Amino acid sequence: MPNSQLKNCKILFVEDEAKIREHIVKTLKYLVEDVEEASNGKEALEKMQKFSPNIIITDLEMPLMGGIEFVTEVRKTNKTIPIVVLTAHTNSEYLLKLIDMHIEHFIVKPMNFEKLLDALQKCEKAIQKSSTIQQTLPLKYSYDWEKKILSYEEQEIRLTKKQIAFLELL
Repeated sequence: MPNSQLKNCKILFVEDEAKIREHIVKTLKYLVEDVEEASNGKEALEKMQKFSPNIIITDLEMPLMGGIEFVTEVRKTNKTIPIVVLTAHTNSEYLLKLIDMHIEHFIVKPMNFEKLLDALQKCEKAIQKSSTIQQTLPLKYSYDWEKKILSYEEQEIRLTKKQIAFLELL
C-alpha cells in the first residue's frame, strides 16, 4: 500500500476468543501505529476512556457486552469512526442492525489477511473523506465544514450564521 495512512492509525480490536485476538493483534501491529485489545464491549468502552482509536474492529457475539450493544454505545458519541464487524452470522437480522449503525465493513469469519487488509483500506478511505470535511482544532474542538457544526469532545455546538462566518474566516 504505497502512501498509506494506515501506518499512522490506531486500532481498537475487540474479540472474546483469546487465540484469535492475539493472532489478529500481532498482524495489526505490523500495519498500524498502535493497537489496543479488549475481550468484550464493556472492556472496550473502558479502554476508549484513555485510548482514541481511528478504527474499531469488533466481534458481535461476546460476553458481558456484545458487539451490537458496544457499537450502539460508540455511535452515541462518535458517528464517524470507521467500524469493522467480525461475525460468524450472516442472517439478515444482524446485517440490518449493522447497516443502521453505519458500519464501514463486515467480515464473515473465518477471517484471513486479504479480508482484513481490504476492510482496513476501506476504513482508510473513510478516514480520508471525513478528515477533509471535519477539521480538528486546538483544545479538543473540531469543525465540520459540511454541516457547519462546531464540536467539543464530540458534543455538538450549534452556531449562528454570524458565528459560522467568523469561524470560517479564521
